[in-house]
Amino acid sequence: MARVAVVDDSRLARIFAEAALRKSGYDVVLVDPSSMQTTLEALLEAKPDLLILDHSMPAFQGPSLVRTCFEHPVLSQIKVLILTALHDEAMAERMKKLGVGEILHKPISHEELVNAVNKMLKGPAEL
Repeated sequence: MARVAVVDDSRLARIFAEAALRKSGYDVVLVDPSSMQTTLEALLEAKPDLLILDHSMPAFQGPSLVRTCFEHPVLSQIKVLILTALHDEAMAERMKKLGVGEILHKPISHEELVNAVNKMLKGPAEL
């Protein structure tokens, strides 16, 4: 079963993603991004296959975490999906160049989120 980590400063956004993904058979790890260091530690412990990440958070910006993950030997192969309320084409282009696989905009349905995760992980989760 694929493991998905959800990093978002909104508790409701984390719960929303968890409900959609667990229903589809994914193992979900929720991370409250209180700091870059604690978030990185949680990801190193969880070793997710996919990271769903908010772009803009109070403690740090999503792109900083993406760069840190891609430079880390344990997390360098992680797939990243940005889930953001920010509609900015320049940001989207920068994220794609950085290696982000998908950018989705809030609000989003459970189905849209699960379809994007399935696509990035090459099919539905194995139950």
